[in-house]
Amino acid sequence: MSETAPPSLEDLLDDDDEEPEMQARDLWALYRFLKPYTATYRKPLFLLALTLILETIWNFSFPIASQYLVDRGLGGEEGSEKDFGVVIGVIIFLGVGSVAITVLGLAMDYLNAKIFAGIVVDIRQKLFGHVQGLSMPFFTQTRAGEVLSRFSGDLVALEGTLLTMVPWALVPLLEVIYSVIVMIYFNVWLGLLSCLVFPMVLWLPRIFAAWSFALSYDKRKREAELLGAVQENVTAQAVVKAFGMQPPAISGFLNLNQLWQWVAFRVHFLGQLVERSANSGVYLLHVLIFGLGAYWVYTGKVTLG
Repeated sequence: MSETAPPSLEDLLDDDDEEPEMQARDLWALYRFLKPYTATYRKPLFLLALTLILETIWNFSFPIASQYLVDRGLGGEEGSEKDFGVVIGVIIFLGVGSVAITVLGLAMDYLNAKIFAGIVVDIRQKLFGHVQGLSMPFFTQTRAGEVLSRFSGDLVALEGTLLTMVPWALVPLLEVIYSVIVMIYFNVWLGLLSCLVFPMVLWLPRIFAAWSFALSYDKRKREAELLGAVQENVTAQAVVKAFGMQPPAISGFLNLNQLWQWVAFRVHFLGQLVERSANSGVYLLHVLIFGLGAYWVYTGKVTLG
């Protein structure tokens, strides 16, 4: 079987009246669409990946150093005495590491902004070139607002997604992974219990995300209608003023605006429910882990650190 061709820029200008559904193949299609644009940024992407790995290593070492500080430096482990040298050593390690990770974080933010801003520029330029090659029947059958919305709403949304993908998606994902590993390192049962975070933060949010994703297409369509209405009204201002058509024009635009408001409200509210449901699951898991951990410390099964 031959692999299907990656989605082209022409897909961005096609009208899709079918009800969209959020599926794994959508993310795969997005990856295949963006892949050709990353070739120019291979070295910066490598450096970005390196900064992510180094930050993850630091985050991994922080709780282990804290445990060592409490158990060995402050005598939290049964039978151990306080060791001021350990306290000083761990504090110096954490202080130097904090400064280094701050500098590393700035480098990561710089690379993230530079890479994905450049990718958006490349996509916009290619999209504009694609528009130049379209036939005249396309422009006679398609409202100008729909084309303009690709350059405004769609590309702005893509830019926001790409720029927040690293700090709001990859970094938290790595945090969840190393947290589970650290918990298993401390105590196998606590580690297995912490694995409950995956269904809690993936199952319920996925339901709300699917609804929000589907409605986002309708939101883009409403935005295109609004842009089209504004473009047509501005172009026909001479006719509008000559025949006193301002009131019906305002009324028609109000109807379109209110339709957009209802769709936008649902998209934004469902988007907030995605994060809220995930956070609620994490909070409940924290209470469970802290409660069980505190009981085990009380009974001497695990150390205080």
